[in-house]
Amino acid sequence: MVPIRVGIVEDHEVVVVGIRALLGATPDLEVVAIASSVPALVADAVDLDVVILDLRLPDGSDPAGNVSALLAIGASVLAYTSGEDASLVRAAARAGVHGMVRKSEPGVQLVAAIRGVAAGTVAASSDWAAAIDADPDSSVRLTDRETEVLRLYASGEKADRVARLLGIGRETVLDHIRRIRLKYAADDRPAHTKVDLYRRAVEDGVIPTPPHRLNWG
Repeated sequence: MVPIRVGIVEDHEVVVVGIRALLGATPDLEVVAIASSVPALVADAVDLDVVILDLRLPDGSDPAGNVSALLAIGASVLAYTSGEDASLVRAAARAGVHGMVRKSEPGVQLVAAIRGVAAGTVAASSDWAAAIDADPDSSVRLTDRETEVLRLYASGEKADRVARLLGIGRETVLDHIRRIRLKYAADDRPAHTKVDLYRRAVEDGVIPTPPHRLNWG
């Protein structure tokens, strides 16, 4: 089994030591890069699957810029925060972070979240949901473009095909799908899989209800 390659951006040594010890005892996770800032981590040019990102760093950087820089190198981003500043979480969410874990949560939650985002799902805690819900620019109501993307993708089209049909880039489609999943997670209606997205689309009238009785099992 190839382990999930994890990077850590955190300026507190005690936190880093704790995370490294936790992940070091987990066979399918491997810490391969540690830095106190995103530029320093990116400069290492290490191939990373998931980056654990502290949202408040001493270099004064903002979450949006940090998340964008990490997404640009192909890593999934997991916000790791004390949760006292919801505005930081909202900024990270708008930038496309894949989930959030509060620093006070048990280590098993962090491990599960890393595995989740590496598999392409959203890791949403109650703090995450509350921060998204408090964002005036975010709600379970989808934008027109998000609705178009959901209708096509949940109906069975692949991201490449959705991109061609809508005349947008594949990465833009994936960003919309990520945002849609975050909105449903914030509404306590998670949509981790494509089947889940289909269910939400039917529930919300984005896709017509099939003529046969629905049984979500």
